[in-house]
Amino acid sequence: MVCVGCHEAKRKCDKNTPCSRCAKLGIPCVPHLSQQGKRKRGSPDETPEDVTILRQVSLPKDHYGLCHLIRSWISIAFVRRSFHLLNKATTMANQLGVTMDEIMCRSMTQQGMHWMGTIVATPQAEQVAGGPRLQWNELPESLLVATRTLHSVDCEARWIWIRELSQGRSRYLVTQAFERDITTWALIQSTWNENKISVVDLFLDGAGREKHAKSVAHQYSLHAKPPSPHSARCSRQRSQVKLRNGEMIPVEEVSCMDFVHMDLSYHFVEYVPVCVQPILSPARMQSSQPQPFFQELSKVMWDDYPLMVNVDDIPAEGNELDQILQLLNGT
Repeated sequence: MVCVGCHEAKRKCDKNTPCSRCAKLGIPCVPHLSQQGKRKRGSPDETPEDVTILRQVSLPKDHYGLCHLIRSWISIAFVRRSFHLLNKATTMANQLGVTMDEIMCRSMTQQGMHWMGTIVATPQAEQVAGGPRLQWNELPESLLVATRTLHSVDCEARWIWIRELSQGRSRYLVTQAFERDITTWALIQSTWNENKISVVDLFLDGAGREKHAKSVAHQYSLHAKPPSPHSARCSRQRSQVKLRNGEMIPVEEVSCMDFVHMDLSYHFVEYVPVCVQPILSPARMQSSQPQPFFQELSKVMWDDYPLMVNVDDIPAEGNELDQILQLLNGT
């Protein structure tokens, strides 16, 4: 084996122990261990998964939507006292190269998380994860315009649910039709508060949850920059939703996110049935004279919406959407 002295001097070694050169110079003859062909070891706090993702993610560190998500996860983690969610936020921040000060202190023209002190100091038993029912008049006009829901009375016959995320707490709005035919506001809010399953588990199957996650990732990809008056944009994709009687209905899932500021956002989701025949209300199916309902939903014209990206048409791999989806899934 070549010795260290000959290797560093770039001289030929006779590979004896000691070699003739080291014996002549009177220096220790130590075998040189070659690292050629071996992988370099990462830092002690780097897992193989971290290394893989860090190589794949090339998103800007000041990506507004993702910084909002990291900040939201931190907020929710302290409300729920969840080290798991805090770890997810930390991992994503490391992958983007964002510092703790950039997330938690004044940055991107937003105020720092000055309200976190109260949450940190409040015991988990006294934390409030949700709140009262979200109302139409509390929603920002920018979201209502983007989703064609300015007149809330006209929307009650549509399958719509909306989530408000503010300083680690979530509130929900559901339309009368959604509550009657899919699931109730009370069950959604209690599911969020109890944190045993995801809210979408109430009405989406495995394939539907994967489609929903892709839709969420796409919405985040639309918000790389701070919010502007017309930054809320709708997207759609084919999916299916479970009615209260257990029947799965094919739908177009329309999604729209609106960021008011770094600590307040709204996520709008509407399910538009794609079936031609009128659907029977699960409640009315128990009646002796079931009547068709939601014929008006089958008549929803896509012209009522602004031009929407069909998420189904976006390739599954090798793009920004794929990178964001990996970050959301922690893979």
